[in-house]
Parts: sequence; C-alpha cells; structure tokens
Amino acid sequence: MRKFLKISAIILAILLVISGIAAFVGYKWYENAVYTAPTNEPEPRATVLIKDGDSLLDITPELEKSGHIKSELALKVYLRFNPTTVKLVKGRYRIPHNLNIPDLLKKLNEGPVIETVTMRFREGTRMDEFGPVIVKAFSDFPEARLNIEEFTDITNNPDKYTFTGTTGEYLKAVKPAGKSLEGLMFPDTYNIGVDAPTQAIVELLIATQIQKLTAAGIDYKTNKGQLGSFYNSLIIASIVERESTKASESPLVADIFIRRIKGGDMLGADATLLYPPRNWSYKITAKDLRDTSNVYNSRARVGLIPTPICNPSLSSIKATFAPEANKYYYFLHSADGTTYFARTFAEHSANARKYL
Repeated sequence: MRKFLKISAIILAILLVISGIAAFVGYKWYENAVYTAPTNEPEPRATVLIKDGDSLLDITPELEKSGHIKSELALKVYLRFNPTTVKLVKGRYRIPHNLNIPDLLKKLNEGPVIETVTMRFREGTRMDEFGPVIVKAFSDFPEARLNIEEFTDITNNPDKYTFTGTTGEYLKAVKPAGKSLEGLMFPDTYNIGVDAPTQAIVELLIATQIQKLTAAGIDYKTNKGQLGSFYNSLIIASIVERESTKASESPLVADIFIRRIKGGDMLGADATLLYPPRNWSYKITAKDLRDTSNVYNSRARVGLIPTPICNPSLSSIKATFAPEANKYYYFLHSADGTTYFARTFAEHSANARKYL
C-alpha cells in the first residue's frame, strides 16, 4: 500500500509538472499571439473589408488569414477575459500588420478610411465611354455605392432625375428637354470616394464643366455663342474636339463650322458620322455618306446635328465661343496629322490629291 501511494505521488508530481509546463507554454503562446505584432512592417493599403452586419467574431477568421493577427483562437480568448466594445462600420479599414491585438481593436474602433479611386477621361470622350472607365476604377471596391446601370440611365435620361443647386440650374438653362448629358460632362482626372452615390458622380462631372467655364469667363446664362444657344455652341465644340488635331487650330476650325451653319451649308464633318456607331475607328462607306436618314450625317444634311458627339475639352469650348476669323472654308488632315486649310473647293481638292 505504501508503495502504491509513493507511486501515485510520483505520478501526481509528474502530472503537476507537465501541467505547469503546459500552462507556461500555453501562456507564453497566448502572450505572444496577443501582445506581439505579426510583423514589424506596416502596410499602407487598407486590407480589411467590413460588410454590413459583421461582428468582431465574424471577421476573426479573415484577420488571421490576412495576417493581421497570429491566431483566431488567441483573439477569442482575449475577448473572453477582456470584454471590449468594437463598433464595426461597413467599409474598408486601413489596418497595418505591425499591431498587436489590443492596438488592432483600437484601430478598428477608429472606423473605416474613405478610399478614393482615380479616373481619367480623355478629352473628347463620348458619354458611353465613361462607363467602362468608371467600372475599371471601382473594380477593386465591391463595397462601393456605384451602380453602373444607374449611371447609364442618369446620363441617357437625365430628365427622370432631380438635380439641385448649381448643377440643376445649369441643366435647366442649357440642356433642351429630352436630351441626354452628352457634351455636358467634363473630361478630366477625378479622385472620387468609393462611398459616393451614383448621381453624385454624375453631378461632379457636370459641376466640373461649370467650374471650368466660369474660370474661363464663359457665362452660360448670358453667353449664347454665335449660333443662338449655349447648347448649339456645345454641339460645335464637340465637333471641333474630334476634328482638330491641334488646340492652336481649334479657333480656325470653329470659325469654319460656324460660318457653314450661318451660310445654310452642310457642316461636312466626318466625325459626326462616327457618333451613331459609337466607334471612332469606324470606316465610313459611300453608302454612309449618302444616307440622308441619318440625322448625324453632316455630309448629306444641312444644319446642326441633334446633340454633341462627345464631351469636349475646355480648349474646344473656348475656341467655339471665341472663334478666330479667317478666309478658309475647307480643311483636311494628312496622315501625319498636319492640317491643310483651303479657301476654295479647288484648293481643297488639290490638297486632297497631294496629301491624302
């Protein structure tokens, strides 16, 4: 019996030692997992995405997977003994990897960052070309409020929507009823928050055109241009944008187009024929040139086309409101982009034989 008790005591002692070692090892593991950062190197980019209704426990697996914590279990144990209120808000959080768990929880309580996307629209961009650029810019942000179908509907059918403030005043003064926003959105580089509503993005594109016009001294309320309305001038500006290879020549080209309209002649601009197919590289055929049913065929129909064919740059708009008087009536571009002006059709024909 005494021998049995002695053996039992030894076994108990061994178990206590093992338990002590296990407890020590477990504590050291816990201490390391909780109070030591996963890395010393911070990451500047936001890498934690919080969805609607997410709780802290919902995102712990993702935090371990992304390397923001060393152990999901350690975080759960920490929360068990250290009740912490973390108010998670939907959005993208900028959480560096060099934080321990207490610091990470404090960072989460600071809320999400307002991420921005950068979008660059080329001068002379058509309205339908805005969409693909926007979709690409927002592709990394599934939490964005942008709805590209809504964007397309707003730009094509703006009369269905309510625009307020300066933007509303501008559209009311400039855009004829039933027209789209073609020609009224400014092509530029934009930095837009991913939380921006779709209509706010559209309004920013319009507001930027207003700002550029104001800075250039072009008052849309009083300056109707030489063709009776501000909208008509935007139509010409859009054609000038697609027909001019150099901004310095735009005032000459604008004057030619304005004189053709005032003289009751055809505009004769190939760029207008490229608008219906929505393809700037479209090869115009002889049949296209003869098609009088095409309201954008300025080579077969007299007068202005119904709408702008693109969203023009400020230089093209300024050229249209301040055209440079000249004696030319025709012009063409050679393969290298050089513009050759002519006063008579005979001169123009000679230029075509020589340079085309």
